[in-house]
Amino acid sequence: MGKTKDKGFRVLGLKIQNLRNIEIVDVDFKNRIFIEIRGKNGSAKTSLIDGIFTAIVGTKHLGKSPWRAIKQGKDKALMKVIIGNRERQIEVRRSITKKMDEKGIVSTGGSLVIKDTAGKSLDQAFLNGLLSEFTVNPLAFAKRAAKEQIEIVKQLGGINTDKIESVYEATYQERTITNRELKRVDALVKSLVCDPAELVSVESLFDERQVIAEYNIEQDDLDRERDNCYEDIERYKKDIAEVEAEIERLRAQAKILQDKKSMRLDSIKLIEDNLKSIPEPMERKSFDVIDQKIVNVNKVNKEAEQYRQYQDAVTRQTQSKKSVDQLTAKLGELEKEKKDMILRSKLPFKNLEFDENVGILIDTIPFSQKSSAEQLRISTRIGMEMHPDLRILFIEGGSLLDEESFKVIREMAFRHNYQVLIESVGEQPGDDQIVLRAGSVVSAFERQDTIGEKVKNLDTAL
Repeated sequence: MGKTKDKGFRVLGLKIQNLRNIEIVDVDFKNRIFIEIRGKNGSAKTSLIDGIFTAIVGTKHLGKSPWRAIKQGKDKALMKVIIGNRERQIEVRRSITKKMDEKGIVSTGGSLVIKDTAGKSLDQAFLNGLLSEFTVNPLAFAKRAAKEQIEIVKQLGGINTDKIESVYEATYQERTITNRELKRVDALVKSLVCDPAELVSVESLFDERQVIAEYNIEQDDLDRERDNCYEDIERYKKDIAEVEAEIERLRAQAKILQDKKSMRLDSIKLIEDNLKSIPEPMERKSFDVIDQKIVNVNKVNKEAEQYRQYQDAVTRQTQSKKSVDQLTAKLGELEKEKKDMILRSKLPFKNLEFDENVGILIDTIPFSQKSSAEQLRISTRIGMEMHPDLRILFIEGGSLLDEESFKVIREMAFRHNYQVLIESVGEQPGDDQIVLRAGSVVSAFERQDTIGEKVKNLDTAL
């Protein structure tokens, strides 16, 4: 049997009269949790559900011209719904009337009476607070856009990630910009790869060349000085020879010439002594190397400048990589903070994430990619959490659900103590079924073998 302990408000019973093709329906839900409303097409299944929600929400549930929902030939439709639990019961009576003014224009009228065993004075505002869009259609969550799904779950869990999202977005943008700079610097580094080089000063090269020139001049001076010495020696030797010849020829002048010879010898001795003090000139230095440096100075300096740019680019590359790593770590911390908020939230499930592009992720899988049964389970659970005061959900098109999905909904109703009304096509009765035919209830929570005569009698009457 589909009974359970009382907790929160549920629909305990209803009475509907003259609504669409319903003449009168009076059903005690007998504290059922899971209720399947069955019947063939046109049997008034939807009218019964509309009666429940119109009683609570008001005529806006019926759309434009609500008076058209009054059974043909009648001027008033009546709905009574009892909601409550063991401690408290609230009876909602609503009427819909058809009014016509002097010009023959028809409009909708009606009344609302609410009785509360707790003695409180209640109005439509109280009833509006009991229901949500997901009460009428829990699958509406699955049809929402990704961002809307995120906002619904955040609101449900009391999660406010606005500040985190703002910091996350700014950090993400900063990392994107830094990554662009890193890519640009990476390309720059690759284009500037070269061997180390230093800048060369043209002035210093010319100074160096001047030193070489002065050095070579000094060596030239030494050469000339030594050449002069050699020339003097030769000249004096020649004089000696002439003197010796003159001695032979002029013996008379031997003494004078001998003195002159002695003087010349002494001079030679002095010159030879002086020659010893003069260093021998070294091999001349070549201008080729320095001249080549001067010729290549622009190329060398260009290479040196490229190497400097390469070093700067490598430095910026390292800094950019470090910034990207820091920003990535910060994004990870923000993601963890969002996950922690979900873990601390009031949400009935903690294995979800938010992604602005794909919406809700369950176990890292987008909600939209979950199986139909899983989407149904999650959407229904969210609907159950939206308004816990009136613990009722209506699922349309139950006949379209596969066996797995049907089982999921039924199990959730009992697990979370939530009343679920599900509409299905067919007349199979049972412990949890209300069967309608032609606007009348032919079975309410009865086994098939107990209602055979009732159905036969109704068939005969029709």
